Amino acid sequence: SSGINAEYGELPVFRREFKNKVARVGPYFLAKTLAEFPFYLIYPTIYITIAYFLVGYTASAAKFFTFWFIMLLVYHTSLSVGYLISSTASTPQLANAIGLPIGVIFFLFAG
Repeated sequence: SSGINAEYGELPVFRREFKNKVARVGPYFLAKTLAEFPFYLIYPTIYITIAYFLVGYTASAAKFFTFWFIMLLVYHTSLSVGYLISSTASTPQLANAIGLPIGVIFFLFAG
């Protein structure tokens, strides 16, 4: 929900720059993604490290990094779904209304 709402805060500025032909969608998205990438790597890594050892998984480097990689893929997939929802919905309220049922469906099929 907070990721969806954050996209709408930048939308008026981007639309103005796009209308004035100062920015295009591709470079804007690439720059935004590259600027935020360290946070998309550090925060999940902290969470994954804490969760891995609290759950009591085997203290093996190979197993830890396999778990880390899979969880990063899950994190980035859910981030991409949030981007998809926020880019297709016209308002933050509509994006949240669309995102909730999709999240429930993902939770049901997660196992």
